[in-house]
Amino acid sequence: MYRFASSISACFLFLIFTSGSFAEEINAVALKNGAVLISYTSEFGNRSSDNWIAMGLIDESADVGWSSKKGEVTDNEFTFELADEFSLSSLSFDNTSSGEAKSPGIAAKNVRVLSSTVSKTGPFREIYSGKVSPNTKTNQVLEKETNARWVRLIIDNNGGHTEYTTLMEFSAFGSLSVEPTDVTEISGIYDTSWGKFYIVFENGGLNGCYDYDNGNFSGSARGNLINIVWREDRQVGTAILAITDDGSQFSGLWYIADKLEGIWMGKQLEDQSQGPHCTQKLLETLDLDASDPFQEIISEN
Repeated sequence: MYRFASSISACFLFLIFTSGSFAEEINAVALKNGAVLISYTSEFGNRSSDNWIAMGLIDESADVGWSSKKGEVTDNEFTFELADEFSLSSLSFDNTSSGEAKSPGIAAKNVRVLSSTVSKTGPFREIYSGKVSPNTKTNQVLEKETNARWVRLIIDNNGGHTEYTTLMEFSAFGSLSVEPTDVTEISGIYDTSWGKFYIVFENGGLNGCYDYDNGNFSGSARGNLINIVWREDRQVGTAILAITDDGSQFSGLWYIADKLEGIWMGKQLEDQSQGPHCTQKLLETLDLDASDPFQEIISEN
């Protein structure tokens, strides 16, 4: 995650659902509202890209968007887990800065949206199918409100460009069907886009480490959002991550001096016996007692 920065920001974002606010309509698939990008078929960018990334679809900025890999212009799918079950009423697809003016036909054209209340693997049912306008935002009111915990966006094709397909933002507006709860299953070892990642979560406080550039971090979790300040040998930055209800997967964005620098994705490992090398040092620094379940894990290695 090495990049030089002229200044360092230790500010990070918080989203707290307050009493009564769960009846208000919000963008259910926005990262800041707790949506997790579970899977996607293709993206042009990588872990250190500040544009043309799948996470760009849900950052609520039309300046950052998604592009397919070269040649993968059709049948691109994205699956999102929402913070909790929502009643969805409308959708929005933003092609405002898609590059259509310079590259005719590159913008997403035919799209479908599916929803599920069962699991991230479905079954899904189609709630919308239609065309997206190039160079502008397409807003679509659903025929009827639909409950959803998982949402799948399928971009079937573009306007004819043979190399890339782009879309800047995807939104699904609705209100929470139930008041959200905090995620508690966070502690553990994750395989991430920056190597193995170890998290200790206690009393709302969060600490962790990873071996890349002697990385460590601290922060907090509210709802299913994790807000951290990360530190490495040569730089400091922040990240906002959304984590699934069962703690098995997270997705998010990392920043230096408030500037987006890339993505941070991770899945909790089934084998929790092989953490990063930094784990023992972290536990000693935190002075965790012997009753901590991860002490036993590390002592075996």
